[in-house]
Amino acid sequence: MTCPPQAMDLRASDIARYLDLPLQGEDIRVLRPASEACASAGSIVFVKRFSETAASHLNGIRDVVVIATVEFNSVLRTPFIAAARPRYEFTRALLRFFCPPSRSGVASTAEIDQDVLIPSDTFVGHFCRIESGAVIGRGTILDDHVVIGRNTRIGEYCHVGAHSVLGHAGFGFEFEPDGMPIRIPHLGGIVLGSHVELGAHTTVARGTLDNTVLEDGVKSDDHVHIAHNVRIGRRTIITAAVEISGSVTVGSGVWLGPNSSINNGVRIGERALVSIGAVVTRDVEAAVVVAGNPARVVGPRT
Repeated sequence: MTCPPQAMDLRASDIARYLDLPLQGEDIRVLRPASEACASAGSIVFVKRFSETAASHLNGIRDVVVIATVEFNSVLRTPFIAAARPRYEFTRALLRFFCPPSRSGVASTAEIDQDVLIPSDTFVGHFCRIESGAVIGRGTILDDHVVIGRNTRIGEYCHVGAHSVLGHAGFGFEFEPDGMPIRIPHLGGIVLGSHVELGAHTTVARGTLDNTVLEDGVKSDDHVHIAHNVRIGRRTIITAAVEISGSVTVGSGVWLGPNSSINNGVRIGERALVSIGAVVTRDVEAAVVVAGNPARVVGPRT
C-alpha cells in the first residue's frame, strides 16, 4: 500500500481557501491526510456524521484539521472547516494537495500499431497492446497489461486498470442445422466517453454491428464484465464483479451493486439502484431500488 504523499509547507488556511470555506481555530501546518481512526498531529481528516465520540477523540489530538458538519462547531477544540458534505470537500482537498502529478509517456514494452496516435499527455503502461484503428484521448491512463482492440475509441481523461481488455469479440453464436454453434462475427467497436474509469481485470466486448457505448463519467470497479451492444448512461457507477449481458441499456446515474447480474436485453431506468447480488431479469423503472433473485422493486431511490 502506498502512503499518501506529504505536503510541502501546506497550512490549514490554504486548504480552507481552496475549498472556499471558513477556517476556525489555529492555522496549523498540514502534513498528511488521514482517516479519523488514524489521525495524528499535523493530519487532516473528515467526519461524515456528528458523533460525541469522534469529537472527543479528535480533541485529544488537538493539532489536526477536521472537515466536518456544523454540528461539530461547539464541541471541537482543534482547527475546524465546516462543510455540508465533508467527504466531498475532503476529496477535493486530496485531489488538489496530496495526489501525485498525472503520469505520461509510453512504456518501452508496450506494443502499439503504427496508425495509432498517442497524445503526449497520455500514459501507456508496460506490456500494453493497442491494435490498429484504436483512438486514445488526451490525458488518458492505461495501466500495465491493458489490451485495446481495434475500433475502440477512448475519450479524454479516462483510466483503464491493469489487465483489462477492451474490444475483444463478444460471445455470440448461431447454430448449424445439426446444432453445431458457429461464432457470429463482431464488426462493431467500443466508444468510451470522457472521464470514464474502468477497474483492473475489466472486460468490455465490442459490438456485433453497432458499438458498445459507455458515456461520459461512467465509473467501474474491478472484475466487471460488459458484454456486446451494451449502452451505459452518464455517471453510472458499476461496482465490483458486476456482469452486464448483451444488449443491455443502463440509464444515467444508475448504481449497480457488487456481484449483481443483468440479463440480456434488459433496460434499467435512470437513477435506479441494483442491490448487491441482485439478478435482474426484466426491465427496471427509473429511480427505484431492486434486490433479490429475481430482482424485485423494494422501494424508491431517494
